[in-house]
Amino acid sequence: MHVFIAGGSGQTGSLVIENLIEQGYTVTALVRNPSAVSSKVGLDLVQGTPVNKADIEKSFARRLPDAVIVTLTPAKETFENGSSFIAHVTRNTVQVMEQFGTSKIIYLCAFGVGESYANLNFMMKGAVCATPLGKKFADHKEAEEVIKKASGVQSVIVKPAMLKNGEPKQIEYLGEAGEEASFMPSITRASVAKFMVAALSSEEWDGKTPVIANVQ
Repeated sequence: MHVFIAGGSGQTGSLVIENLIEQGYTVTALVRNPSAVSSKVGLDLVQGTPVNKADIEKSFARRLPDAVIVTLTPAKETFENGSSFIAHVTRNTVQVMEQFGTSKIIYLCAFGVGESYANLNFMMKGAVCATPLGKKFADHKEAEEVIKKASGVQSVIVKPAMLKNGEPKQIEYLGEAGEEASFMPSITRASVAKFMVAALSSEEWDGKTPVIANVQ
């Protein structure tokens, strides 16, 4: 299976690439600075940005992916139509998927976005209301809506609890909206990367928004 990834130079994205290559996938990564990503057998680095739809098209034309993984984080940039950075990039990505016939996307979101907000603890709800975290969550929510409206695209919108560094650990599923979450769940980026890669070859999470954390 060949996978296109946007966000491969980030902390979680780089771990996703490592997992993909280790499991025998081939990967095209669209990155602003290819020198920031370690070269690997099976990894094709394309210079560009998903802000530009033409750069995504160029990546797909170079080798058609069977699936897409997005591990980008929201940025302050906005566009003429009022879309946030992450929603703009996601819209570009799903439009190119529709154009080329690629049908599956695994999107890195966050626990607290959309319907899962209701199941955050009071401290995190306060942070969402009073800090830039709220804008980031709003950006992710807009991107989630873009994905769900896409035609012929099967999605897995992964909503990890608080991210931290560390080795991969056992993962627990906290429900579609985090309704089974403890007070302050967390998960390592390495665990999230493994979950996202596993979701590529499984139908278990298709069409779902799994909230995940490490077993406490």
